[in-house]
Amino acid sequence: MNSDARGVTGESLQEILFPQNQPAPVSQTMWFVDAERAQPVPKRVPSAAIRDISWLPEAFSLSPKGHMLVHLRPITRIESSWVNYEPQKGEGLFRITNHDPGMTAATNVWRLKEYSLVDLVTGNERTLIDAPQSYSLGYSNDTRAVWSANENALLLTNTFLPLDTPDQMERSERLRPCAVAVVRLPAMKSSCVVTISELEKEDATPLPGALAFGRNEDEVTFEVKFVQGGTESRHYVWTGVKWKNRAPDDVAPSTYQPQQRHRSTGDDLRIIVKQTLNEPPTLWVTDQRTGRSKMLWDPNPGLVKQQLGLASVFRWKDDSGYEWKGGLIKPPDYISGERYPLVLQIYNFNERQFMTDGMMPTAFAARALAGAGIVVLQIQRKLPHTFDVAEADAQLKGMESAIDRLSDDGIVDRHRVGLVGFSFSCWYVENALIKAPDRFAAATIADGLDMSYMQYHLSAVSSRSLEREFETTIGTRPFGEGLKTWFALAPGFQLDRIRTPLRIEAIGSTSVLGEWEIYSSLETQNKPVDLIYFPNGQHIHQNPLERFESQQGDVDWFRYWLQGYRDPDPSKQQKYMRWQQLKLAR
Repeated sequence: MNSDARGVTGESLQEILFPQNQPAPVSQTMWFVDAERAQPVPKRVPSAAIRDISWLPEAFSLSPKGHMLVHLRPITRIESSWVNYEPQKGEGLFRITNHDPGMTAATNVWRLKEYSLVDLVTGNERTLIDAPQSYSLGYSNDTRAVWSANENALLLTNTFLPLDTPDQMERSERLRPCAVAVVRLPAMKSSCVVTISELEKEDATPLPGALAFGRNEDEVTFEVKFVQGGTESRHYVWTGVKWKNRAPDDVAPSTYQPQQRHRSTGDDLRIIVKQTLNEPPTLWVTDQRTGRSKMLWDPNPGLVKQQLGLASVFRWKDDSGYEWKGGLIKPPDYISGERYPLVLQIYNFNERQFMTDGMMPTAFAARALAGAGIVVLQIQRKLPHTFDVAEADAQLKGMESAIDRLSDDGIVDRHRVGLVGFSFSCWYVENALIKAPDRFAAATIADGLDMSYMQYHLSAVSSRSLEREFETTIGTRPFGEGLKTWFALAPGFQLDRIRTPLRIEAIGSTSVLGEWEIYSSLETQNKPVDLIYFPNGQHIHQNPLERFESQQGDVDWFRYWLQGYRDPDPSKQQKYMRWQQLKLAR
């Protein structure tokens, strides 16, 4: 009754102070367009709205006849047996528990979901597999739903299967997800084509983009990608009891030819997106009968006129023998034998995708940096998470070995190295600046976690999963004797060791709180630090001007500290000169 006073116990500090800037669940409704008439008519599917805030990848697949749809539906109940499902290795914090209401809460971006089938005409909805999709438990494989041509079966990826089987061996296998599953309609009978565990034994992951049925629902084809590089086509056949992997030579050609899985203008036409590390994505159509192909659309024709640095897959090993991989971009006018500044960007790397910013548009600016005469290495971080301090140290080992290798190869100057972290990899960057302060001449962190004391208390009350993540990483809770461990290991208590100029990007008012500890500490120590605030930005920037400020700001930052570039803005130049004087004085 009194809007000037309200109970906020259990709410996060961010929700209390900045309610207008919090991502909140929204009511989502489903619509379809009736295109049978001369004038297409949009119609709402007669089913209840869904309150959802999830960041999980969606599977949104329309049936061939257009009257049914597969999507991921939020789960509202947790079966008691689900506590037995195994999270991804190193992601034990995501284990399902019966007593955690957050796992089904509309306010949880990692809430549990399941594959569901919607009748677009009646609005009736049925669960396809009575088990959760496995992304919420740390399995990051792609999410896909592929229909058979006659609508009698579905291919689904990255999902658990029910544990109600009497076969104990099969039940044990179902404790981890199925990489590719088949569901027969209308009986909703599911079977696993290949498990994630089977593929992990080969150091392989599925590529759902090539997933399809063969001649009928008893044949499945897809590709796997190996950790060490390369892909391989797989062809599975249903024996009546289980799915068996068959080599192409063991199957008649008509058996393993995939059905049309792309929207097409004829039975013989296939539409695909072509791209490589150095070739921007373009849309192509192929006549599968004649083998002829033609480009339909180039969305970026202006790139042809741009001088882009050459990107390549770069592999190296650290002293433990672990092999790292990343994308290396050299300046367009690269001269062999000349040593260039280097910027390391650490998060993920996709060698099958055209490389622009590196992985995300927040703080990463790979080709723009290369265009300014800086070599860039986008590093694939070492996974899975271990959630202890050794994880950040392992990433540092990868960074240092990359610097040494590129320096030994005569490509970069080891004394002019920059470092960029985004989201979770901000922790890696802060750890690197603390433990190897002489390795890096400049750095950027953007909207991330750093496992520090202040961030723990900002998130602990409202997010039990983050609370457990921080406690597991440091090894204890920050109370009593445990506080001594935090004082020794949490980055926030080691910031006096940082000497590297640091650019910090805070996205939204809550991010300012999360970044304030490191910003305030460096600023009060008179160390070079810049705090850039995006009041209305998103974690992964979408607004073009915000992307431009994030990326161009990084380019300017590294040009100054790695190349001695002088900004024409007098106020910026004065600030930089003050930093340089302080650096020399120390």
